[in-house]
Amino acid sequence: MKQALMRHFGEALPNVKARQSEPQRIFITDTSPHSGSFAAAELKATAQPSADDAAVSPNAGEAPGDELMNSVAQVWQAFLGRPVNLGSDFFHNGGDSLIATRVIAQLNRVGVVGASLQALFAHRTLAAFCATLEGIKNTDMKNVLVPLTRGHTNERVFVFHASDGGVASYLTFAEALDAQVWGLQAPEQIDVDSLQALASGYLHAMKAQLGNEPYTLVGWSYGAAVATEVARMLHGLRKAVRLVLIDPVYGADFAVADLSALMVMLAGEHEIVLPDNWDVLDESARIEAFVLGSVQAGVIDEAMPTDIARQWLTRIYHMLNLLAKHRIGRSIPVPILWIEADRHPDHWTPAVREWADWKAHAQTLTLTATHWQLMEDASVAVVLAGQVQQWLSSPNSLESAQ
Repeated sequence: MKQALMRHFGEALPNVKARQSEPQRIFITDTSPHSGSFAAAELKATAQPSADDAAVSPNAGEAPGDELMNSVAQVWQAFLGRPVNLGSDFFHNGGDSLIATRVIAQLNRVGVVGASLQALFAHRTLAAFCATLEGIKNTDMKNVLVPLTRGHTNERVFVFHASDGGVASYLTFAEALDAQVWGLQAPEQIDVDSLQALASGYLHAMKAQLGNEPYTLVGWSYGAAVATEVARMLHGLRKAVRLVLIDPVYGADFAVADLSALMVMLAGEHEIVLPDNWDVLDESARIEAFVLGSVQAGVIDEAMPTDIARQWLTRIYHMLNLLAKHRIGRSIPVPILWIEADRHPDHWTPAVREWADWKAHAQTLTLTATHWQLMEDASVAVVLAGQVQQWLSSPNSLESAQ
C-alpha cells in the first residue's frame, strides 16, 4: 500500500504505517473525552494552515463553514483520540494510511461532500483539508459512494464492498489501476430485504458520478453479486456496461442463524481463537471474547466497545443473509472479465455452481493466490490491477458493450 501511495504522491507522502486487511472498525463513537462539538470561536482562534497548504487548496479563499469544520474535527478527534484545531496536522497527530481511509469513509457517511484520501494526504492540516470540501448533505443511503482515487486517466471505475461493508481493502488495487475509482460501501443500517434493493440504492447513489459510457463495475467476493445486479439494472436501461468479477463466492455458504453463528464462522475464516467456555457465554460476553480474539489475530487493530462491535457484526449478519438468499440468475450480454484465485477454503462450495453462466460468457483468468490475498496482499493486488487495466484497454472489453 505504501509503495502504491508513493507512486501516486511521490515524496509528498507522509510517514505512514500500512497494513493490508479488510476494514473492521467502521463505526465511530463519541466515547472519547475529546469528541465534543467545537465552538466556532475556538476554531477561528487556533493556528492557521501553512502558506503552502493554503496555496494548493482548490477552494482557497473560501472559508469552510462552522458546521463543516465541527463535523470534520469531531471525526478526526474520534479516530486520533486527541483534540485538534485548525492547524493540527493529521499525520503528526497519530494518523496513518489505515486511519486516513477510515476517516474518509466516516466523513462520507456523515454527509461531508468531497472528502478524499488524495486531499487528506495533500492538505494535512484541518483547515487546509476542510477548504477542499464542498459542504455537508444528507442522503437516503448515508453517503455510500466514496471517492478512492482520482488517477491520471479519465477512466471511471466503481468497486463494490465485500462482506464487511467497507471499501478500504480496494485501496492498493485502486491506486495501481490509476483511474478515477469510486467505492460503494454499505450503509450503517441495512434496512432492505433483498440484495437487488441494496443494489438499486447503490445505483441511485452512483448516478451523479457515472460519467460517460461504458460504465465499468468491479466486484470482489461479496461485491461481485452486487456488481452484477447493478450491471443488470444499467443494461435494462440500455446503458453500456463492462463488468469485472473477482473471485465471486457461493452465497449459500454464508448463511448464518444469529450473531453467535456469525462469529464462529468468521473465527474459522480468519484464524480467530475463541475461548474454551464459548458455549456457556451469553451473547455480549461472546462479542467481547470475539473482539479480543480478533485483535490478537491481527484482524482488527484495537478493541471496540461491545455495543459498537454489535452494530458492526449486525451489519455483516444482515448483508450475508441478503447474499445467502439471493439467486445470481443468468448472465447479461455485456463484456465480462472473470478473475479467480486458485486457492479457497476447503469447506467453500465452488462459486461456479451458481455462477457458471457468467463465467461461460466471460474472459477468464486465474491468479496464484488465496481469495483474501487478491486484495489484501499488496503485490497480488497490483498484479490484479494490471490484468484489469490490460482488459479495459483491449477490444474485448468493448464487445457487446453497446
